Amino acid sequence: MGDEISHTAGEYLFDAVLTPHRSLSPRGFWLLMGCIVAVSFTGGLVFLIAGAWPIFGFFGLDVALIYWAFRASYRSGRLRERLRLTRDELTVERIDPRGKLRRWTFQPY
Repeated sequence: MGDEISHTAGEYLFDAVLTPHRSLSPRGFWLLMGCIVAVSFTGGLVFLIAGAWPIFGFFGLDVALIYWAFRASYRSGRLRERLRLTRDELTVERIDPRGKLRRWTFQPY
């Protein structure tokens, strides 16, 4: 991802790339989703056996919405910001998850 961020001439006093923190690893995500699917399927099965079959579909909808929310969170985690400080300027470059680059330049004083 660092290749898309432009480079300016000069000696950097500070150069850092900032990314959002995601505490749940991809493996942990799949384990959590497996547990949610198991609990939802079991709960839905209880309602299905009791004769309330439409409830079974809502349990599946819940799983789909939780999956979508996690995927949206991971997508927003691809945001990158680079801070570069030289004697002449402070540059903030931001790359959103879609790859759009925005740049701001400030006087460092």
